[in-house]
Amino acid sequence: MSSFFLCPVLSQKKSLTKLKDYGIIMIMERIGTDESGKGSYFGPLVAAGINVGDGEEKLLQDLGVKDSKRLSSSSIRAMSEAITANYVHSIVLVTPKRYNELYPRMRTLNGFLVWAHKTVIKNILKETDTRFVIIDDFGSARFIKPAFPKLKFEIRKSAEGDLAVAGASIIARDRFLNWFIKTRAEYGIDFTIGINDETINCGKRLVKEYGRDALSNVAKLHFKTTDMIMD
Repeated sequence: MSSFFLCPVLSQKKSLTKLKDYGIIMIMERIGTDESGKGSYFGPLVAAGINVGDGEEKLLQDLGVKDSKRLSSSSIRAMSEAITANYVHSIVLVTPKRYNELYPRMRTLNGFLVWAHKTVIKNILKETDTRFVIIDDFGSARFIKPAFPKLKFEIRKSAEGDLAVAGASIIARDRFLNWFIKTRAEYGIDFTIGINDETINCGKRLVKEYGRDALSNVAKLHFKTTDMIMD
């Protein structure tokens, strides 16, 4: 697996912007973005986005798209395949190895997220003329807006209630989970998602069997968990 990639943006017929009543906000043709992996010691950081045009919500509704945290792994896999086959999208996956190399320059996790979301939006704009973006607020999302002065943004908590953001959360989560499948097979260790006592046990086993340097290939080293593993 390469340490960093941008998933190619798929072409999709452009649709005219049209406002609709949708819950408490007005929805138009829009880009929704979300991320996966920011709170997990092991695994990559993934940001994704999809463009949903006028009349293009029905497939998402029929699939039962919702926040990926409320879906099983098998449902995420199937939905991700359908979404990426039918919607303009972009995925940025930063492996732990590349994450650790870039961290001194990015300085913070939120710095990575701002950069990743910007890249996703830029890629999608190469294929669409969308002028509205919805982002789940991760704390520093407001720093994305200055890079796109012609776009309108909706940045809010629990934005996965919007179908575009929910779709983005699904394809981001799918790539995140797929990394674990491959890496668990490579090392023969059941790396945990998130951070808990088993995370430390997995880390200690990895260091014992493969050496300290192997940790940089699978974990975000600036987390305090690293000190607990090396203690």
